[in-house]
Amino acid sequence: MLTKEELQRFRNAINDDKAVFIFIPSSLLKEKLLRGDDSILNELPLGMAEILMGCPVGGGISTDGNLVMKFLDGSIDKQNGYLFSLGEIRVSGLGDMVIKAV
Repeated sequence: MLTKEELQRFRNAINDDKAVFIFIPSSLLKEKLLRGDDSILNELPLGMAEILMGCPVGGGISTDGNLVMKFLDGSIDKQNGYLFSLGEIRVSGLGDMVIKAV
């Protein structure tokens, strides 16, 4: 869990043009996508599973900072919350800021 200070850094990052939020899928997420037997992941938008599977180890996709804050404060929807819980969120451009869910 994040400290109050870390949480505030993420809040501040949303308003900083230099900040880029990146979701990095875990190997567990990729395994679940490959198996195709997860009812929540099977509802991902068309092509999203392929995009996530195509991320190299340590690589990810850009994501919305506001969605990240919803994840952190617990107000995110079930599907995105589950997805974020199976990976890592980094903020690029502002130093090392990482949320490791897995």
